[in-house]
Amino acid sequence: MKRRFLQFLSFLGFLTVVAVIALIGAFLGRYQIARSLLDLPAFTHSAGAVDDFSVTTPDGAVLVGDVYKPRGEGPWPTVLMRDPYGVFHHTCPVFVRYGYACVFQNTRGRNGSGGVYYPFLNERADGKTTLDWLVKQDFQDGNIAMWGVSYLGITQWAVADILPPEVKTLVIITAHPDIQQIAYSGGNFAHLIVSSWAAVSNDLDEDDALKAANARPGPSSTRDFGKHFNWYDDWVQHPWRGDNYWQQDHYLKLRESPEGTRVPVFVIGGWYDLFIPQQIDYFDRLGSKSRSRLLVHPVGHGGQAGDVEYPAHSFSLILNSSLAWIGHHTTGAELEHKNGVASYVLGEDRYAEYDEWPPPTRMKTLAIGEGRYVYDPADPVPSNGGSQVLADPTAGSHAQDDNCARHDVLCFEQESPAKKLHIAGSPEAVIEVASDAEDTSFLVRLVVDNHNVRESILSLSARDGPDEPADYTPGERVELHIVMAPIERVIEAGSTVRIEVTSSSFPIFHPHPNTTDPWFEATAVTANQTLYGGELRLPVVRR
Repeated sequence: MKRRFLQFLSFLGFLTVVAVIALIGAFLGRYQIARSLLDLPAFTHSAGAVDDFSVTTPDGAVLVGDVYKPRGEGPWPTVLMRDPYGVFHHTCPVFVRYGYACVFQNTRGRNGSGGVYYPFLNERADGKTTLDWLVKQDFQDGNIAMWGVSYLGITQWAVADILPPEVKTLVIITAHPDIQQIAYSGGNFAHLIVSSWAAVSNDLDEDDALKAANARPGPSSTRDFGKHFNWYDDWVQHPWRGDNYWQQDHYLKLRESPEGTRVPVFVIGGWYDLFIPQQIDYFDRLGSKSRSRLLVHPVGHGGQAGDVEYPAHSFSLILNSSLAWIGHHTTGAELEHKNGVASYVLGEDRYAEYDEWPPPTRMKTLAIGEGRYVYDPADPVPSNGGSQVLADPTAGSHAQDDNCARHDVLCFEQESPAKKLHIAGSPEAVIEVASDAEDTSFLVRLVVDNHNVRESILSLSARDGPDEPADYTPGERVELHIVMAPIERVIEAGSTVRIEVTSSSFPIFHPHPNTTDPWFEATAVTANQTLYGGELRLPVVRR
């Protein structure tokens, strides 16, 4: 029964792993069976009072929420969550049953809290105000943890470097603080992240995200969502991180927070989660890295596994490890792993422990040949799996059956490996290309046994980085370095391996219009693309 239950959870594609946990948490107060099915420790406390509270910010916004307490006399170690969705309060009964007070707050402009909602703008100031209030409350015992997934993780990054001494640790699940890198990848707007999030977080139909993605020219929130989001329009209109918009103090403070973090942080990510490249980078940059821990599980942001099973993975691992980590840092409970990295090895169905990740590797190169094709933005290559996805069920690894039948996808079959290849790190494609367009994009995909492993896209204008556009002269031969998201995966001996090169993946990315005009207002044209060859460099673990 337990195995069937956990398999059922893995199919709830549009829910994040922790949203599933929150859903189950709603029942923990009444049903011990949920605790048993998730292999949680025996409850130590009964649920007590739930009290509402409010905090007034210096600019007059009243932020509201609830305090969940165990039955009996406090004070208690305390867990704080700051949530724009009004959903994760269901997780508080989990913590209460293990002797924690749990403070759940609705962020500014959301679910009864005052002020205007603009993602991430006020989270540093509002988070500090909330912590200043919390440390004065008599129900907390001076040992506070923060916990949360996605946006709730970013609210932690917002204050990670200005925490009061009462905050002993953070648990940040599938989140990183570089917002521009969430919205854009290699110069390409990420529709199945940003447009999907705009729809879902505003109680709109997910079809509205596809309306925005299909808009020609690019999307207008008023036109395509039937509702105006200032923040969405701002993200659309500012594609370069060097723009003054992305240099505003609240974005800079978010990006700079890891170095100033002094408390241990438990970072939890997924190999097919949109946040994983920057999550690993920000973990490495932590000022408290020697006392922190990274856990990478195999699935996507919504818990999606694609059409591949991962038997060794379970949602109970995330809940249990969160409880153990918080217990150690707030109550002194024993903890088996206090730092380092636990990585799910795709293809071998196991977690591996490392002091540092990636482990030492050597580069194995795979050849990428030559070819030509015509890229038409009106007929983009359909997306099928990957990690640049928010809640769409296609995240993860899927069969790539039809790609090579298209005229605009170049496929290069590789010799099957004679020995097992254990990849750990970021594959990198180095290709020489030219186009008759003013600007365009190239995408490289690694496919093993007909399933996508990694892919990444890069526009010619972004070849020097995300800060500002690089000039390109039509017909010019240039070298592109396309760095893929990190991954740990075993390619077995005898596997089929191929590399695909194309120019689009829709609706994950907006089809590049092949002009230098702003992508959201450009009139698209076709482009003649030339690939002069190159190589894919795989980081293979040394034996």
